[in-house]
Amino acid sequence: MKSERSTLLELKNKIATQRVNLSREGLVDLKNIEIPSFTPLGIQPKMKTLNVSNSNIISFETLPAEPVLSTIIANNTPLNSYLGFSRQNRLANVCVKNTPLSERQYFRIELLIVVGQHLMKINGELISPQEREIASQYPIIAQALIESGWSLVYPCPKIEEFRDLAIQFNLRFKGVDKQFTNEIAEQHFKPPPVLPIIQNMHETLISVPPAIFKENPIKQEKEMMQDKQMLMDLCKELERVGIFIPKDENIEENVFNAVQGLVEIVKKLDPCADELLKLTEQDEQ
Repeated sequence: MKSERSTLLELKNKIATQRVNLSREGLVDLKNIEIPSFTPLGIQPKMKTLNVSNSNIISFETLPAEPVLSTIIANNTPLNSYLGFSRQNRLANVCVKNTPLSERQYFRIELLIVVGQHLMKINGELISPQEREIASQYPIIAQALIESGWSLVYPCPKIEEFRDLAIQFNLRFKGVDKQFTNEIAEQHFKPPPVLPIIQNMHETLISVPPAIFKENPIKQEKEMMQDKQMLMDLCKELERVGIFIPKDENIEENVFNAVQGLVEIVKKLDPCADELLKLTEQDEQ
């Protein structure tokens, strides 16, 4: 069995060999090795894609906020936590096939809530308008709850149930009382803010109401939506407000970048964006 020291040394050496790929493609390839922590990786200003498939990672909790990271690939890993995903503000594509996380009943909706509406693809499939509609029903506090281990429930619980869950999971927010009853607390029980352009895209693309959330409604809805047509509809909606997307072989990436830019503006308008402080009782005292 490798010692922690030798494992970290192997990881550092692997990172050091990534300079060419990082410079040319924005890729950091850490497949097939043990990763005790992402701390040695640090902040990589050019990293667009991080591939840790077939590694031993269970979360991205130690991965710092990467400025241009848009794709995470973690197939065939013991990944079982959403921690760290919400830190990546430009994340558009997540692939975590054959992981405990992807086996959760409402995994796609949970991941969309945690990452935010700038997420475009999960496990190689575009997120459908119906999935976005379902995710948008959940208040801001759902993100922290899912990261803390709560399993999504549908239909969306009432606000009082979310209040009880916040207490149960011992969440702590700056300026919020322990019972989540003061004025600042109410901000966390509102739906995530959505700019009019993004709301319009939702309304344009949703041609049928969300199905009743049975065992696997998302699969049914995916069958109703063709990826190519969705991209074309997104382009038309963006063009209505003066954002013209080149319809070439890079259309997916072009749409991703446009929507990411819009959602980053939304994040700046979010009064609760950086206020989550998970304090222990000891820290609070």
